[in-house]
Amino acid sequence: MFDPKFAYHISSPIEKKGPSSDGELNSYKYKFKTLSKKTYFIKVCEYEHNVHFIKFYPSRMELSPNKYKKRIGNVREFTRIISTCLKLAVQIFDKKPDAIFGFFGQWDDKDIASEAKVSQRYRIYTRAIISNLENVQRHKFNYYKLPLINTFFFIPEHIDFKAKEGTLTAYFANILGEEGLKELFIPNKQG
Repeated sequence: MFDPKFAYHISSPIEKKGPSSDGELNSYKYKFKTLSKKTYFIKVCEYEHNVHFIKFYPSRMELSPNKYKKRIGNVREFTRIISTCLKLAVQIFDKKPDAIFGFFGQWDDKDIASEAKVSQRYRIYTRAIISNLENVQRHKFNYYKLPLINTFFFIPEHIDFKAKEGTLTAYFANILGEEGLKELFIPNKQG
């Protein structure tokens, strides 16, 4: 369950970047240490329409193109990392009450080999976040699953996501282009 006391301590962003070529208006990087002394980064990417994606990865994989594909085997550690991401999201909601947050369940080789319909990350993020959103005290959220593209959104209940869904889909299709969109769907097996 989400309880801020289970989240790791995070402070101000250690890095802020402005607009990028992939459509980000801003990105913010935060740093925290786990109980097992591992350092992680959380990256919050802000896009038009007040959409924010939260990503996290171990600091030792910072330069790896596969940094978002690392599976965390320790359930307790994973739960605390998700709690930390939600704590950060709540802090952002306090400042931006119309923010929409998304998690993308990155595909990895195990998902492709098992010919999964959705990635393991998508299934885990969806379960973990839905169960934790019910315990956030300061805000009330709705959530939307888009399994076709392994993406999960949670938004404040006063926003009509269905009314925005077409606009957001067109917006991200335009940013990502045809090749970028293909990566969101089930990747082809290599070989």
